[in-house]
Amino acid sequence: MTSFFLLLFALSIPFWLLGFWDRTPVFAQIPVSALQAACPLLAAVLLAGLREGRGGVRMLFNGVFAFRFGRFWIWYLLAFLTMPVVMLLSYAAMRMLGRPLPEPAFSFWSALAAFLVFAIAALAEEAGWMGYAADPLLRRTSPLAASLILGAVWAVWHVIPYAQAGRSAAWIFWQCVFTVLARMLIVWLYMGSGRQVPAAVLFHAMINVTYVLFPVDGSHYDPAVTSVILAALVAAALFLPGGNSLARFRNEGVKA
Repeated sequence: MTSFFLLLFALSIPFWLLGFWDRTPVFAQIPVSALQAACPLLAAVLLAGLREGRGGVRMLFNGVFAFRFGRFWIWYLLAFLTMPVVMLLSYAAMRMLGRPLPEPAFSFWSALAAFLVFAIAALAEEAGWMGYAADPLLRRTSPLAASLILGAVWAVWHVIPYAQAGRSAAWIFWQCVFTVLARMLIVWLYMGSGRQVPAAVLFHAMINVTYVLFPVDGSHYDPAVTSVILAALVAAALFLPGGNSLARFRNEGVKA
């Protein structure tokens, strides 16, 4: 997976340079360099094409769009609801800590528009992270280790856009912690849903949707508080009884 990670960072450089040149946020304190979301898809397509030709690219997209709801409906429900619950708990915790928070204010249509935009971005990212990079890692190591590796690279990849958004070092640190924890849950959802990339896409999209819906356009969001709450959910995913814990998921069905 080293080639994927190196190509991903190389493809992202033009977006980082654009972010240094233009500091105007695209939306809700999101810098223009966030357009790097297209890079995981580009890296995956390029590598799949180079290694396996059109057939490899076709297999990549078949996997990305493979959707089997059926008996996996609970995993899609978890992918959709987890982040709204986490953000509601984060809001409540910040209120209890005496933080000056305005009342949430958004419409159904603004939430729907945000979901559509971020679903497209999440699809582009997860085509690379889970559609291309995850299974080779899962063949070599455990789901827990794979999630930590992917999460660490995912976090580092976001550092420059976070800095370009004017975030403090403390904010960036805690957001990186959140990013690793979020990737751990994404891998758990991916494994639990029978290795379905759309489950990862849904969870990823909801991360960004709930961020921009947090007062005001995410400006009051505190990754330190949210990370503590998310860590509790990751702990639950790690120690669930039976075979559905992140630490004990079997790698059956991953072809060599």
